[in-house]
Amino acid sequence: MESDDGFLARHKLFSGLSKDQFSLIANLAKVEEFAEDDIICHEGEAADKIYIIAQGEVDILKTKDNSENVYTIVTLGPGSIIGEISFINRSLYTATVKAVSPLKIFSLSFDKLDAIKHDNTAANRLIYYQLIENIAHELSLRICRTNQILVDLMHSSKTEHDIRNAKMTLFAGFWSM
Repeated sequence: MESDDGFLARHKLFSGLSKDQFSLIANLAKVEEFAEDDIICHEGEAADKIYIIAQGEVDILKTKDNSENVYTIVTLGPGSIIGEISFINRSLYTATVKAVSPLKIFSLSFDKLDAIKHDNTAANRLIYYQLIENIAHELSLRICRTNQILVDLMHSSKTEHDIRNAKMTLFAGFWSM
């Protein structure tokens, strides 16, 4: 089985970092494990971590207009990242994340990442900005895929099954290795 450092070192979030820079970030990562049906974070709760799925899968759940209607947006697996939008926006978690199988994830606290940003050494601040650049790149790809899916849906007679598959396509490959 691959080491935790090996898994993280290959992740797109850390691309562009030197070995020393990656080492600093890897030392900040905490391994967390969850059982099936555990909630990792709740929509609307104060966000404080970015998560990277190493093993297992999660459902991303959204409520509609503060109602009791909960919808599964997508199921994510190894390599997927959670909490990146809240990290960039410094907002609440935008969805509930529920383990659908035993789960091993790495977490990076916003506080620890912010400490790097406010570090007095320019080299450490560059780590933070490289992470932000990597997140921005992946989010821009997601927006492009979303736009194409919306255009396809608006100009077709898609069934509910087709729309569900389109949602899966939207997230397929996002943050994959």
